[in-house]
Amino acid sequence: MNISARLLTLALLGLSFGASAQENVYSWKDKSGSIQFSDVPPVGYKAESHTVRTSSAANTLPSATQDQTKSSAQNETLADKALSAKQKADEEKKKQEKIAQNKASEEAKAKNCEQAQLRLKGLQSGMRVKQVDKDGNQSFMGDAERAQNIADTQKAVDENCR
Repeated sequence: MNISARLLTLALLGLSFGASAQENVYSWKDKSGSIQFSDVPPVGYKAESHTVRTSSAANTLPSATQDQTKSSAQNETLADKALSAKQKADEEKKKQEKIAQNKASEEAKAKNCEQAQLRLKGLQSGMRVKQVDKDGNQSFMGDAERAQNIADTQKAVDENCR
């Protein structure tokens, strides 16, 4: 064997040891909403394909050990992906709960605003306002009490109608 053939052989061997292996892994949600992972695409589900790279050190091991290392690395990667997917799902659920809570709060604030505006309009109209005390006795609101109610109601309008 001449020198150029030896160099070519050594170069090819070096490339084969330095290359990293890649495999596809598929993820999808099953009927119960759980995220599943497999190296085979599922039938009847829309799956996302993920490329998984194994370390180049695994390529230099004997075949049986290399298969075990690939399997171990793939399982770790799948476990990481499953954990990541679960964390994302939990974050999305919390985000949706917060959005719903904010929406409910905004709706309550809008309702309080509308009620406060109506009460303020009624108090400012100058019409006599009838009150009922805890014993069921009826009386009309005086000017000082009306002024205090107008101030309190205006404060409620300012707080709820922003």
